This record gives sequence, structure tokens and C-alpha cells, in this order.
Amino acid sequence: MVILCHSYCVSSFPAPYAVIPGPSVVRVVMGGTLTLECSVHHLHRRPPSALFWRHDGVVVTAKSGANSGRVNGGLSLESERNLGESHIRLVVVGLNADDAGHYECVTDVADPARVEVIVGEREGALIPADAYNWVHLHRGKLVVLCRAKAWLGSCSKTF
Repeated sequence: MVILCHSYCVSSFPAPYAVIPGPSVVRVVMGGTLTLECSVHHLHRRPPSALFWRHDGVVVTAKSGANSGRVNGGLSLESERNLGESHIRLVVVGLNADDAGHYECVTDVADPARVEVIVGEREGALIPADAYNWVHLHRGKLVVLCRAKAWLGSCSKTF
């Protein structure tokens, strides 16, 4: 494509932007695996020279996994920088409470894309609390369910 400009020229290309597909809040289970992918679109002039992840303001590196006491590091980073579109992928294995927080996909050509990660117990697991009640985690909240609902009416309580 050739663009000829005489006195002044306005680019008709859309501005580059970064995006993390999916919801802005991700809930994952303790001990599980987190996979975050980010794409930077509309890279018409050049691929980004910087493309990386930040977790709560700290740059994520391959050593981040090794220094956290993870077995075999437990962290993988892959990036692909191309003209047009670039990608970066972060995989964290064996999640713990320290992995919760705000993640940002950062590049030098667009505003960062952000996602919040919440690490919790297994969603929906029913745990007997006593002879009459069960407890489980639902949408990040502790819910008590009564086994004897028939005579108590609605017996669930959320904390």
C-alpha cells in the first residue's frame, strides 16, 4: 500500500489496541492452571518492541515462577510479535493465593489490557458442616444449604 501525502496526511488506519478475550474477572481454583492470552491488533507500522505481562504492577518473567517455590517453575511465557497482530500467552500451573490479583498485558504501542484473577477453593464443592447443613462456594461467596429445607422453607444463607 502506498500513501502519498502532499501538505499534510492523516492516517486512516485504526489505532492499535490490546485485548484479553473473556471476562474482566477470572475465577480459578487453588492448585489449578491459569492461562491468559492477549492480542495486540492493528499493528500497521511495526510490531511492538515491548510486549509483556505485569502482575500487581510487577513484570512477570520466567524467573517469577522459579522464585515463587513452584515445582519446575510452574510458569510459561510465549510471545509472537508480527506486523498486523501480535500475541502473548501466560500459563501458571499450581495456582496459590499469591497468584490472585490484577494482570496487565503491556505493550509500547497501545494501552494495557487488564484482567483480575481470583484464586479460590473448588467452585461448587459441597462440604458437610454438621448433621443438618452443607457449605459450598458459589460465585466466590460461602453458601450454607440446609438438608432439612422442606420444613424450614428456604434455608440457604450467603456470606
